[in-house]
Amino acid sequence: EQFEGSIWEPACGEGAIASVLTDAGHKVVATDLVDYGFGIAQVDFARFTSHSAQTLHRLTHKECAVLQLLLEKVGKAVSRDEILSRAWAPDEFPTERTVDNFILRLRRLVEQDPANPRTIRSIRGVGYLLENNE
Repeated sequence: EQFEGSIWEPACGEGAIASVLTDAGHKVVATDLVDYGFGIAQVDFARFTSHSAQTLHRLTHKECAVLQLLLEKVGKAVSRDEILSRAWAPDEFPTERTVDNFILRLRRLVEQDPANPRTIRSIRGVGYLLENNE
């Protein structure tokens, strides 16, 4: 998918991401995280993009929030409730199944084989775990 402008041009200025998320009622955790590799994808949190196999994808603030949460807890299980409280505003009413479907979409971006995930694993009865692939 092609986008106007260069991939190297920032989508927003310093602090704009936190401002947008806070205004929407989301919790924001301070981080210096800008660019990180997840499975087959390179995620640029400052630009809300994911790049893999010569394809650039725009990410939503929820996708970035969930990936950031998983990264903060790399190697540890993250509950569906924790994901819901981080990425969805208090006036939204998603279910745990919403999180499951959301994770499926993220896996399509970061997994070599989304049907057999190795990067974002399901932890039955708990939630999800980002594997430490260092």
